[in-house]
Amino acid sequence: EQKLEEKHFHILHFIGHGALDREREEGVLLFETKEGRPALVSGGDLAAIIRDHSSIALVFLNACEGGCAPRDDPFAGVAQSLIRGGIPAVVAMQAKVADAASLVFSRVLYRNLSKGASLDEAVYKGRRALIAGGFGFECANPVLYMRAADGRIFRIPPWWVRWLVAAAGILLVATLGTIFRNNV
Repeated sequence: EQKLEEKHFHILHFIGHGALDREREEGVLLFETKEGRPALVSGGDLAAIIRDHSSIALVFLNACEGGCAPRDDPFAGVAQSLIRGGIPAVVAMQAKVADAASLVFSRVLYRNLSKGASLDEAVYKGRRALIAGGFGFECANPVLYMRAADGRIFRIPPWWVRWLVAAAGILLVATLGTIFRNNV
């Protein structure tokens, strides 16, 4: 929580263990205490920690069953609880996930988000990459929960705006360099 207060983060990517806790009847993530003991953290608990940090637009749960919920309460899973707790979007895995498949999916998802794709489009392309990579039914493992109607949780300007800003920055540096050289 202290790290969240120090900087503005846009994505929280959790890589670890998750499960449906039958006793608590909710989804949990497995964290570790300072003493090295396991600590079960529910989606509701996690949402309470990060909800006050409005810069977080996406939580990526790279954990088994992070996108599942108990049959009796479809909102008691980790991903569902995060959405219910106000997080704009959650990508989660519904079952055990192979490391190689997770790497392929994550790489394609983040590459497409950085190019300005909507989150649902980036998830789709990540699933397609799993199919193309021969991961079979792993393509059905990632699931998306989202509150943004248009799928855009990040506002990335078009390429030409980014290019124009970069060109203006280069021109400014060159101009300042010329002014500095002429005045020295």
